[in-house]
Amino acid sequence: MVLKMGDATSIMENAYAKANKSPFDLNAMDEKRREWITTIADACESQKAVTTALLTCLVKKRIEPEQDIRLHRKEFAGGYSARVFDTKYVTPFLKKRFPRIAMKESGWLSRSIEQPHPFTLDFPGKARDEKVKHCFLLIQDDIEENNADAEKYLLALFTLLIQKFTEIRSILEGVTFPKEIPIDLIIGSLKSHFFHKYTSAWASKLPVITIYSLYQLMMEDITRYRNKTLKSLGGCHQSDKESSLIS
Repeated sequence: MVLKMGDATSIMENAYAKANKSPFDLNAMDEKRREWITTIADACESQKAVTTALLTCLVKKRIEPEQDIRLHRKEFAGGYSARVFDTKYVTPFLKKRFPRIAMKESGWLSRSIEQPHPFTLDFPGKARDEKVKHCFLLIQDDIEENNADAEKYLLALFTLLIQKFTEIRSILEGVTFPKEIPIDLIIGSLKSHFFHKYTSAWASKLPVITIYSLYQLMMEDITRYRNKTLKSLGGCHQSDKESSLIS
């Protein structure tokens, strides 16, 4: 049965609820499949676009079983617009359920994903983590060539993501913060943050977010900033130089 496009949200919500109530048994998958989906989940924060793209393809397969999910662009013969599908259904769902890995608009804004080539094993898109890219392609190849169950991959992915972020929340909830923090400690922490060699490309936003956060605090406590409005942070799709913010 071919489901309606509007059922995409229901499919994700139902899978999320199912995985949350009764986690999918990953041991029910063979070793290779378990390794592929675990690799994606483990790298979800540094490889948001790949995670988003995989979820988009899995949900699309649930809605239209006859669709070759590797054909992610409409200009491909038999293809569909995965970017539109993601923007309308998948990214909004991620913002609600897994905001830490949600893209601003779509996973297809990433150059590594938007390449005009099907998601076949010879997909040329470059990724910072080639193993993650390979697992991403292998899962889709498995579904299309071996008739693997997309729903099982979906439940496995949600189970792993729920477990990952539940652990993170538990750690954060157990942290107690002192009422007063020495300025030297703050400066040292910021320097450590700014100059650490993060693997995520989004680390470049850290200084901007820090200054923005400082202004938010100052507006509450410093008289000259009272009754002032702080503009929202803009998007970060390219460097300041390329966006003409600096010359």
